Formats: sequence, C-alpha cells, structure tokens
Amino acid sequence: MRMRLFAFLVPLSSLTALRVPPVPWVVASDWDDTIKAGGHGLLFGIRGIGKRISGTYPGMNALLAELDPCWSGRECLSKDSSFQIWSAKPFGSKKQNSCSPPLHRRPVTRHGSMRAGVSWVFANKCPGLSRERRDRYLETAAMKMGRAKYLIFRKEAEAAEAGTELLFFGDSAQGDAFAASLIVDDAEHGERAFVFLHDLTRGVRPHEPPRHEDARIVIKEPFKACRVGWSCPRVVYYKTVPEAAFVLAQLGFLGRDSLRYFVETTRREMSMLVVQRDEIVLRRLRQRGEVPLPYDELVASDLTKCEALLGSEAFWDDASAAAARSTTEVRAMATCEVEAASVASVLRRSGAAHERARRAAEFREAALQALLHARLATSTSSR
Repeated sequence: MRMRLFAFLVPLSSLTALRVPPVPWVVASDWDDTIKAGGHGLLFGIRGIGKRISGTYPGMNALLAELDPCWSGRECLSKDSSFQIWSAKPFGSKKQNSCSPPLHRRPVTRHGSMRAGVSWVFANKCPGLSRERRDRYLETAAMKMGRAKYLIFRKEAEAAEAGTELLFFGDSAQGDAFAASLIVDDAEHGERAFVFLHDLTRGVRPHEPPRHEDARIVIKEPFKACRVGWSCPRVVYYKTVPEAAFVLAQLGFLGRDSLRYFVETTRREMSMLVVQRDEIVLRRLRQRGEVPLPYDELVASDLTKCEALLGSEAFWDDASAAAARSTTEVRAMATCEVEAASVASVLRRSGAAHERARRAAEFREAALQALLHARLATSTSSR
C-alpha cells in the first residue's frame, strides 16, 4: 500500500486514548496456480497449465502488497494477520522468500486437511486406474480440498470483527472454485467475502455459468449446486493479474497510487518473463471464434485498461456515485473485450467502493499513528 510515513504526534499522555479501527479486510490467497505457476511439482498442481510461465505470475506479489491493509509500502503497520496463505497442503508454511520476487512480508499460513491431501495424491499417482475412475477420484479429492478451505474461511470470518471483509484469491484448477461456491453460499458470512479465481484455461465466458471443457480442470461445473450461483457479483474470474487489479480498483480495494505502482511493477516483471504458448487453450479459443491472444499479449491488453482507468479523472474524483455502475456491471466490463478508451469513459466508482476506500484510509492512518506512538514511547522509556 502506497502511503507516506508521517503523522502528527500527540502527547504521550494521550496514548491510552488511541484507538485503531478494525482491519477493513483480510487478504488470503492460494499458492500454486495463483501466486506461483503450478504444474511443475510431482504431487500438487495441475500438470501442464501453469507451465506456460515459470515462477510468480507477473504483478501478483505487488497486488497482494497493495491490498494488504497493514502494509505501508515500506513496513508493516500492524502485526494483525491481514495477509494469509490458504494452502491445500496439510503441512509447510510459506515464507517471505518462498517465491521470486519475494512477498512483501511473511504471511500467516492456514493449512488444508491431511485427508484431502492424501486423497489427492492417491488419485493423482495410484497406478492402474482407468481414466474415468481417476477423474472421478480427482474430482472427489478436489472437493475435499475445497471444503477444507471453506472451513478456513469460516474460522477466519468468525474471528474477524464485524465489518471486516475477506478477499480470497484462488484458481480454477483444483478445489478453489468449489470452495468459492461454499463461501458465497454461507448464510452467516458469505456477504463479507469476495473471491477472485484465476481462470487458467480461459474457459469461463462472460454471462455464462463456468463450465470447463479442458481435461486438465478437475471440477467441470464448480457452481452447479451453489444456492447463490455463479453470477454472484462477489465472485470474479480473471485471466490475468492486471484484470483482477482492474476490478479491485473499481470495488475500492485499490487506490490510484496503488494501481499506478502495480502497473509499473507488472510491466517491469513482464519485460523479464519468458512465456510458453498454451496451444490447447489457443486452439479452443479459435474454435469458439474468440481472439487467441497469447498470455503475454493478454497481460499487455489488461495493463492498458488499468492505465486508462488511472487516467480517468472522473472515475477517481466523482464522489457522488449517483450514476455509478453496479458491481455486476463492473465485472462484466472487466471480462468482455472492450477498448481501453471506452473503459475510462464510462466507469465510476460506486458509493460502496468509496466507503470501502474511506474505511481503509482511516484504518491505515490510525495504524500508522499507533505505530509511531509506540516507537516514541519505547525510545522515551529506554532513556
């Protein structure tokens, strides 16, 4: 999060009166195929999808840093567990240097269940299974992994203060989409959740239920039994990280400075990235009559949309939001093919997005004040 490290220091006698509001949201993410390209391991990850690149998806670490409400851009403002990794694996914790470029700070790792992990490994590696039976076992195991992440969500939502939202980043490969269906369906906490799913095979089309044709995707219709449904505006499928950032800015999770930093960082990372063409996906896009853009060109296209949004004074300055588009329309604008200039001319932040940005700014200012006061108190007592 971009912010200046300065504040007006009040007298030490007023320290007891300082109050930091609740964290506006918690940022949680899957690891393989979401932060770091999967498909390279022996047991986890969907073979063949993540291999289009090696390493971290361009812009993902910058996006997580800018979303983390407890991060100032240079240091952590609070020890609150506002940045988490929800891992499918039942063991092992992620560190700041678990990927390159490194994460902005060490996350809190929440683990999946041992039973779900063993089921996945068995279905993936057991010899002698027919293709039909293996696919059925993989789907069952993926649903177990998704349910385990849903239980993590329930625990975090119950521990969070009222009003704190939860952002979860996952992917379409294993059980994250099924977890998303359970999360938004949750009668008690579902309305506090926003789920962003990395569409690895570009199989999800705007205004249509997610149905995956690619054999590498285990759960073909993850929202089939979802009561709220795939059209829930709090569920967003994205094909590139810039597309996710484009939507997050419209929802009020990213400010203008944060989006600018994200775009600059992503362009720098893209200049050093080696991309392999996924011919399976490109062939399917041609068959559907869609433009078969390679991954690097798709990222560049979405970065252009983010830059157009940055240049729209009306989007950032219009606080009335009287004629703002709804969240559903925001998602539609992000996922359909539109020119960057058109995007900038029609989008406005909604009243909810403005309120979300206001709460985040209020929290960060209070957290920064508390941090500086704590340092002053420590230095004074040590004299």
